[in-house]
Amino acid sequence: MEVHFRKNQQMKTDQVEVTVEAVETTQEVTNLLAYLRRYQSREAANSDASLKSSVVMADQSLLAYSQELTAHLGL
Repeated sequence: MEVHFRKNQQMKTDQVEVTVEAVETTQEVTNLLAYLRRYQSREAANSDASLKSSVVMADQSLLAYSQELTAHLGL
């Protein structure tokens, strides 16, 4: 799995867009999408958190998920 960040000056400051690409929808893809939805729900509940704190949380969450996925796939 590769994870990329790309700046987009056309977006609103608080807007984040995530695209998941794969050859087909696998269980791992479905799990990742579900994880992102859960993360989004937590963010809505904590809407007064700062953007910097949100980015740190996202980085930590993605790292944890990546490690979990790597262990699951035996890579």
